[in-house]
Amino acid sequence: MLESYTWEQIEGPSVPLSNTNTITAGFTAPAVYQQTTYGFRLTVVDDEGGSTSDEIRITVISVNPDDDGDGMDDLWEITNFGTLDRNGSGDADGDGATDLMEFEFGTDPNVPQGPSEPSIVSPDDIEVTQFQPQLVITNADHHLSFEVNYQFEVYSDPEMTQLVTRVDAVAEGTDGTTSWTVDTPLSENTSYYWRVRPMVGSCSVSG
Repeated sequence: MLESYTWEQIEGPSVPLSNTNTITAGFTAPAVYQQTTYGFRLTVVDDEGGSTSDEIRITVISVNPDDDGDGMDDLWEITNFGTLDRNGSGDADGDGATDLMEFEFGTDPNVPQGPSEPSIVSPDDIEVTQFQPQLVITNADHHLSFEVNYQFEVYSDPEMTQLVTRVDAVAEGTDGTTSWTVDTPLSENTSYYWRVRPMVGSCSVSG
């Protein structure tokens, strides 16, 4: 005659077992972010002190890889952030690409992929004869998956507080440089100052 039943978990993330001293134990399958196997052992003891054991394994499958509906696979979020609290709009590594972009690009959201600060080619502290000069930069370094545009700004003061003109999304050139021709005539015998910022999607990176 059987005297006792004892269930114990032997594999997988810990789950609370119910009815562990009966012939049929139970547990509620937790939300999983990838196929997960749980193992359990049942040990029975008879009235003469004899015992035997058997094991069972149950595999729980993730039905929806993105339970929180933010566009990023939950497993990817847990692996990279340890939480599902991020909604995709943040930028964990501050490289100008949102977490969602990093997921779509297949890049590490915790390691900056650029863009770096671009270098000014011309004009650079020189006098020009054109009233609408062409501003040229060397493209920023960045991950090849990033679609980078550039924001050009022209100011009338060295502190760059008096904006003269600006363009927000100049497509990156394919020859290693990007240029923009100032869209408003500048005054003769006047000093101007300009700067440029790389932009990934709609997120800019100040340089």
